[in-house]
Amino acid sequence: MITEEQFAAIKRLIVSEKCMIDRFEHYVSEIKEPQLKEDMQKLTAALKNQRSGLLTSLEDNNGN
Repeated sequence: MITEEQFAAIKRLIVSEKCMIDRFEHYVSEIKEPQLKEDMQKLTAALKNQRSGLLTSLEDNNGN
């Protein structure tokens, strides 16, 4: 089990990751080439799913 401080620090990292994903998603929205845009949208979706899984796992393992 991790301490509350460790939990909070990890959660802050995951939140900052969300900010980076949001900026990347904005960049992707401006891409004009269809195939590249589609590939980047898939990458963005994978990043969001990974982030969600990390957050869920963290909360489950900490008993919150």
